[in-house]
Amino acid sequence: MKLNYILLNALVLGSTPLNALGTGNGKFGKSESHPPHVLSITISSNQPQPDNSLIGATISVVDTGTMQSLYDGTWQGSEIKVNISPLINVRVTVGEVEGYATPAEQTFETATQGERNLSFVYNACLVTVNATTNQSEHTDVAGSQITVAYDSVQKIISSGGSVKVPLGKSYTVTASDIQYYQTPSAQQLTAETASKDVSVVYNTCVLTVNVTGVDFADNKATITYDSVVQTAANGASVKVPYGKNIAVSFPEIDQYSKPIDEEFVASEPNKTVTANYVASGLLLHINSNQSDKADLASVRANVSWEGSDGVTIGDGETIGIPTGKVITITFPEVEGYKKPDNIVFTHNGGLAEKSGLYQTEVVTVTVNTDNSCLLY
Repeated sequence: MKLNYILLNALVLGSTPLNALGTGNGKFGKSESHPPHVLSITISSNQPQPDNSLIGATISVVDTGTMQSLYDGTWQGSEIKVNISPLINVRVTVGEVEGYATPAEQTFETATQGERNLSFVYNACLVTVNATTNQSEHTDVAGSQITVAYDSVQKIISSGGSVKVPLGKSYTVTASDIQYYQTPSAQQLTAETASKDVSVVYNTCVLTVNVTGVDFADNKATITYDSVVQTAANGASVKVPYGKNIAVSFPEIDQYSKPIDEEFVASEPNKTVTANYVASGLLLHINSNQSDKADLASVRANVSWEGSDGVTIGDGETIGIPTGKVITITFPEVEGYKKPDNIVFTHNGGLAEKSGLYQTEVVTVTVNTDNSCLLY
């Protein structure tokens, strides 16, 4: 009779796992089940804890034999415990969190009993970007907009802001344009540590204008690059971007030579451009080969150069003329005199002193008592 009981029990149970039959007490028709296998799941990161950025990360537990979902939930900051059957194949995955490298899935076969601790660690690099300049003051660039980009993600921050980049990702840091500064070059970096400080440096040249030789109070120098035009009074400064071709020009001032325009490529933090105005004029003498110049008192010569309508000048007068120009002086006809030849010269600055000589011949007639005459 005992033998028949054992045979019947084997026929009922067959090869079915005991845990699938419930919590039997070992009597006929039932088996003693194993306690459930417990999964203890925790999520953390390489950032300061607790990391609230991970709140809401999805957690999925799947029986890979049946593809049945055993658990679907989200991380809320506390350990998650999942009771599952023993002796089955399980896959546990966690979802993506922006800015973090997603931990790899974990697969295993559950034991007959006991607890398995699973830990998933998200890794990120906290990138902090500061905008600075090559000058002592950085307020000009405080409002710069900085873009941190990886894959299809683009984050725009202000100076001093931070962005999380998944560990192992390549990312690019670019900065917005700031007037009068050279825009920093884009930086290609790789997230390799839990945090990284990045500096973007804006470069500018502080250009100071120094004018000598003339009262420049009512005038200004002109500074140009690309389509940008700035002006500066004597002793004043303006900022120009590194790498730009800068042209500095100075205005015409009567009776002074115009300084030569200066051109340079901005490549140093500070630069002074000095312009020296030299008294530039023409002093004209209108002479005669006779001791008496009364006939020439009202004579005025004409002075002209390229681009001018011409000005007149009398004996002993001074007028302003430009430097580097070909100057032509012409003299009017005066009855009884041979006028001077034109004077043509290139003015190189300073005071040019020129003379024109009118010539005449005086004929003296002497009448004698015998009505004869003598010519002298």
